[in-house]
Amino acid sequence: MTVLVFCTIVIIVPGCDADVLQGGAVYERNCANCHGAFGKGDGPRAATMQIKAIDFTQSEVMEVISPKAFERMLFKACPLWPGTRLVTSSPLTRSGTSSDM
Repeated sequence: MTVLVFCTIVIIVPGCDADVLQGGAVYERNCANCHGAFGKGDGPRAATMQIKAIDFTQSEVMEVISPKAFERMLFKACPLWPGTRLVTSSPLTRSGTSSDM
């Protein structure tokens, strides 16, 4: 039984690492400029925004936002500057995002 548990962990962890790295790259490219490197809403562009960037590290904020509301905010309100938008062909979840975003 111990061997099976070890094998399962070894198989799952590398996939998770790739997902985390991919998600980090998507966040860095599309979100960090406003939300900051650590999601605190303090990115370099945050000071110039008319609407304050959400601090993703505040659990009381994130707990009340449903996945559907988060997706609506993401595609209708972000980014806030004209002429640009985020595009994805897959649904978003709190644990992942589309690679073509």
